[in-house]
Amino acid sequence: MGTGMAATLLEGQPIEHVEVVLSKSEPTTRVGIALWHDLPERAIVHTVQPNSPAAAPADDGSGPKLVPFDEILTVNGEMCESALHAVTMIRNAESAVVIRKLPCPLRLTHAANLMQGSWRAIMEQRLGLERRALHKAALNTLLGISFSPELQYSSVVKTVNASGPAAGVLVEGDRVISINGERCDEPSGAAALLRAADGMIELTVQPAARGDIRAV
Repeated sequence: MGTGMAATLLEGQPIEHVEVVLSKSEPTTRVGIALWHDLPERAIVHTVQPNSPAAAPADDGSGPKLVPFDEILTVNGEMCESALHAVTMIRNAESAVVIRKLPCPLRLTHAANLMQGSWRAIMEQRLGLERRALHKAALNTLLGISFSPELQYSSVVKTVNASGPAAGVLVEGDRVISINGERCDEPSGAAALLRAADGMIELTVQPAARGDIRAV
């Protein structure tokens, strides 16, 4: 979609509002964004999940449809009153989600990406995190893993089926930090992300040898 007529001034320069359309193959399809929880009164994009509808290329070739620090102004023609309101409208959309956004200026996007990349690298090194790839042949493929229900705030692998796709990628005691760039702090959240993914899945993992699964 093209740019809209409305514009917002930033440092004296007008920034045109942009309209993008996110496709949902099913009503339950996740569009792949998380909003800043520190700014609950505004719908500002915090992260965009790779290979999600939000990460799809924009029609004008300018990059992904949504990027961090874009502000969502309307969803399907309705003004966003808060971050929660925006999330609710996106979840309730049946198929196409028409979003009018205030794009993040390019220089801020570059700066944010640089800062996030540096911070991620520092934290991964400090925690001994590893990036691993897991292939899921189809959406209904069973990966053959379970998470420990005793640890409510960590996604720690409890069992790995020796004949499943996860064998050789994950082992008992591994803590899954993120899946396709989306952080998962709870076992149920990690399981839901894995069920919703297919193809190549990127995992950030704290190896069993580096973590203490008894920690609370």
